[in-house]
Amino acid sequence: MVPINFSYTTSYTTFSDTVRIRSGVRQGGVLSPRLFNVYADVFINSVVSKNTGCYLNRCCMACIMYAHDLMLLSASVSGLQQLLDVCAHNAKDSCLQFNDKKSHCTVVGPKHKCKPSSLSLSGKHLQWVESVKYLGITFLSSKIFSVDLNQLRHKFFGCTNSILVHSFGVSELTKLHLMESYCYPVLSYALECFNLTSAILEQLS
Repeated sequence: MVPINFSYTTSYTTFSDTVRIRSGVRQGGVLSPRLFNVYADVFINSVVSKNTGCYLNRCCMACIMYAHDLMLLSASVSGLQQLLDVCAHNAKDSCLQFNDKKSHCTVVGPKHKCKPSSLSLSGKHLQWVESVKYLGITFLSSKIFSVDLNQLRHKFFGCTNSILVHSFGVSELTKLHLMESYCYPVLSYALECFNLTSAILEQLS
């Protein structure tokens, strides 16, 4: 986005010089979501059409996308590389660019301890990591699909301590109300999406 200075007067019959906007839309513009959906649909349709993703109830789950955060899912390393190539090709055609520093790969399954082959996105190698963060949730590389709740607990403790430090002289009932309003949502964020074990529920309790 290029900053532009417009000249104006109090008269409604005076206009600034014509300025050509070469890229981007105004932040908060009503067209922004619709134009973004045009790009998003291209990515999603092209990725799903490869049929190399994971299948859930005979439905191909090759990608999960929320806003500009994209997660690719594949049952094999070669299939994942195909999905990355599709994304790179579409990004080039749409004049978009992926942030390779924020893009990582992880393994979930019986072979999670094996070292997979190196993958690349637009010619840049991606790292295999023990955990990835997506939409505020940390997913772990393990035998079964699991999440790391320690970060949620730490954030919860931080919010709780902040209230206790700044609420000297406040009644206990008010403190509990503040914790329920501001701390509990931090701890329970997205928990309804997961099948939590009794051990994890005990920790959260």
